[in-house]
Amino acid sequence: TPGVPNSPLGFLIEEARTNLALRSNALATTPWATTTAVTGTVSATNTAGTGIDGTNNASLVTIGRTVAATDGGQVYQVFTGTVAGYTNSYYVKAYGSGDVGKTIWAIGNNGVTYAVVTNPIVLTSSYQLLEVTQTMGANSSNTFGIGYQAGVGTQTGTVNVLVSEAQIELGSFATSRIPTTTAAVARAADVANSTAALLLACKAWITEVGQLPGSNADTLLGLN
Repeated sequence: TPGVPNSPLGFLIEEARTNLALRSNALATTPWATTTAVTGTVSATNTAGTGIDGTNNASLVTIGRTVAATDGGQVYQVFTGTVAGYTNSYYVKAYGSGDVGKTIWAIGNNGVTYAVVTNPIVLTSSYQLLEVTQTMGANSSNTFGIGYQAGVGTQTGTVNVLVSEAQIELGSFATSRIPTTTAAVARAADVANSTAALLLACKAWITEVGQLPGSNADTLLGLN
């Protein structure tokens, strides 16, 4: 409905994608790990709140730092990639009322350099999609995580964030969630078809494809 937040915008048809993030809803479980810089702190707790699917499967991530220039902390996972763009994404929201208004970052590393989302999410009481895209390396040292990177941003103190549906996928933007447990999960490309007489009688159709709005969107025109 136009003007109504989070209302359906149309028929979603997505390309094939694979979520390489294992334990997508259990950030306190291996292969997830934590790392800190200087006096930064970080911890994770499984099943700490309601996820975006309505069940008690969201992870609580608690991160703290005193000096933004030097302190950091993140929950992260390592994966093997190729020289290509990968998108790291999470659904995040404030754990408590005291966390509303604080910021959180998505972080990627290709084994050499870090990429941190340039527009961190300002936490609210509702879930928002946090994502960052980076060209990864052809190695097994690529990482993706969520937290604070030393020297990035000015947020200090402690932030408690609920994290739901962690995802790392090959591509320049995040797609809809693909839950995982102990192995990567692939989603086949969506295919739309219909036997409805009204649609079959159409002499032409126009479809917008891509990420809308976005510079990579295209318009397809078909004729019967």
